[in-house]
This record gives sequence, C-alpha cells and structure tokens, in this order.
Amino acid sequence: MPTPYSIPVAFSFEVRIPGFSNEGECSFRDVGGLVVKLGLESVNEGGVNDYVHKFPKRAAYNELVFRRGILTGSQFYTWINDAVRNFTFKPKQIYISLINEQKTPVIRWRVENAFPIGIEIAEFKALENSLAIETLTVAYDYFVRTG
Repeated sequence: MPTPYSIPVAFSFEVRIPGFSNEGECSFRDVGGLVVKLGLESVNEGGVNDYVHKFPKRAAYNELVFRRGILTGSQFYTWINDAVRNFTFKPKQIYISLINEQKTPVIRWRVENAFPIGIEIAEFKALENSLAIETLTVAYDYFVRTG
C-alpha cells in the first residue's frame, strides 16, 4: 500500500555553506528569498484597443535573507564584512533543505554564485527580553530545486 504524501513543514530546515564549519554558523531563525519570476514585456498592437500582448523576458531572482542571533567569531559575518568593507567577493554555493523528523532532507535547493550584499543588526531595546538578531542578505544568480 502506498504511503500517503506528507507535506514538509517549513520550521524544520537546515542551511549548509561549504567552508563555514563553526558551531551554529548556519543555524538561522528564518530564511527567505527563494523567489523567481519571469519578466514581462508589453507590446501594444496598432488598432487593437481591448488588450495588450505580453511576452516573457528573462527570469529575475530575489535576494536571500537569513536571520539569526548574533554570533561571535562568525565566518558568515567575516564573509559579509570582507565584501562590504574591503570589496572582496568570494561567491559560494548555499544549500537549503527542508528536513523530516529523522533529520533527512526531503526537499533541497542549491543556490548558485551567492555573494553577500548587506547586514542589519536589529534594534536593542532595554524594555524587551529578546535576542540580539542580525539579518544577513545575499544576492545570487539562480537556484535549483534538487529534491
């Protein structure tokens, strides 16, 4: 008897970046930006007033955004800092996976030619009991779903 299809949960995921091996380095609170959309070109045809022709253009990909608690001695932060302060870019592949209860990847995405473009430190608020959060932003060429 076939097993029923189960939809993966979005809260159980892992991020892997080759070369980043420190404890907790790729532990993120959330990850977003796996978005691709085709551009559209609109062309008006002479004498046709009730619609506009639309033609597909090349794909455009969003930026990846990672959020986590601030780490000391972070390789990810050093990678971003080298890009922002020294204009030294070292593109990397990033692997994002949804995982099941056994920590086995169910669906994977491989992000190609990723490079850092920014970091944002969340506000510090004396009246709140919250973590210090950093938001790390990365641009990339494209992604491929591999699982």
